[in-house]
Amino acid sequence: MKEICFRFLQDHRFSRFISQLNENDMKHFKIVFALVILLFGNHCFAQWGWNSISMNPTQRMQSMNFLTEDIGYAMMTADQTGAKTLEKTTDGGFIWTAIPLPVVGQEFQSLHFHADGAGVVVFRNLQDPVTPTRIYQTLDDGMNWQDISPDTTATGMGNAVCQFLDQDTGFFSTDQFLYATVDGGTNWTTHTFNVYPMSISFYDSQNGTIGTFDGTFNYFGGMLTTTNGGQTWTQTDLTGNGTVIGAVGQLSPTIAFAAPVQFGAYSQHQFYRTTNNGATWDTLQVPNTLPNSELKALDFKDELNGVAAVTEIGGVSYFYETTDGGNNWTYFDSLPGLSINDLQLIGNTGYLAGGELGVFYRLTLGMSVENAHSNSLHVYPNPAISGQTIRFEGMEDFKELTLMDLSGKAIYQSTVEGNALDLPSLPSGIYFLRMDGIEGSKCAKLIVE
Repeated sequence: MKEICFRFLQDHRFSRFISQLNENDMKHFKIVFALVILLFGNHCFAQWGWNSISMNPTQRMQSMNFLTEDIGYAMMTADQTGAKTLEKTTDGGFIWTAIPLPVVGQEFQSLHFHADGAGVVVFRNLQDPVTPTRIYQTLDDGMNWQDISPDTTATGMGNAVCQFLDQDTGFFSTDQFLYATVDGGTNWTTHTFNVYPMSISFYDSQNGTIGTFDGTFNYFGGMLTTTNGGQTWTQTDLTGNGTVIGAVGQLSPTIAFAAPVQFGAYSQHQFYRTTNNGATWDTLQVPNTLPNSELKALDFKDELNGVAAVTEIGGVSYFYETTDGGNNWTYFDSLPGLSINDLQLIGNTGYLAGGELGVFYRLTLGMSVENAHSNSLHVYPNPAISGQTIRFEGMEDFKELTLMDLSGKAIYQSTVEGNALDLPSLPSGIYFLRMDGIEGSKCAKLIVE
């Protein structure tokens, strides 16, 4: 939000408007503008949680690939026609610019950029019986594209995935095949599986993980891992319905996560983590206290820090943060009515493609109520007793109180007068208090004995 305020002030249309004001109008404008800053200025500098960012109002973001906190690429879909475009931002998503695509009239399936200006896209052409799935590479942001496809490819089900580590080393997959190159597509090695790759992540040329789908209406998922560039694979098959692995992340040569999200995944709250190159996988849980909910998106920026989205079916998406590799989760925000398409963490920033028309979301990481706000709102006594009067310090102008359980569900709301509140009758446990006011939100953990 702070950046939005600055960008407004720097916008050339704003400058032109100011230059056209006469002296009397300028006096009135200064008074009005000062009032606006007093009323809303704090919102520009004290927002917490996901912040919505406007983009083209006729488009929806399907998937994204950020290289830094500012530079990113995304696949956009036009709301009226369904046409897909490739677009780039260099300012964290405030402005997007379309990049020329290598072909028109074909199905744009996936993208991956490994450096600024350098990446690949995958298209499918059902009229081509020999190489229906093709991969193209650019080194100059789409000014020129080179078809680097293998001589033959499969048709697939419309869900190709790709990743290039540099100009020479890359992978892409469709149907039951993975194609790998170490010379920029001059030569390809084809790996054939008995399952369908749905997601892919390589840490380097040797160590990688693929999320899979068994191809049946049971929607069983699984993981494939390699430690030698695909010469051999370790296969783990899951037996639960709706466990298709739509998100994987190879976080180090030995540590990876795999999550049942997106296509073919449903009613799941567990994800999987390996610390030994896929020889074994531990089953971990995201919070599972909401009725009719499921894990909808998951990403880790490193071996310890991650964000998960748990969505009530047809309802609200609740977001949780972990700082210990997924063993424990802390609620930090919620968004209503969101259809999540993609989630990515990079550096100190998170990005969320929510399927909403003309909007996506940005988050500053490290903002969980436990590690970022517990020192800004002091509650005492803490631990407290059910029904006891608690008092606050650091409230300032925060008057609206929400009491949440560990799932993030609001269980009590009240307007606070003064600096005290009589707690309602509560079971023993851990809760979160959120105070809302003109300065944004402040939170603290509350233990009820």
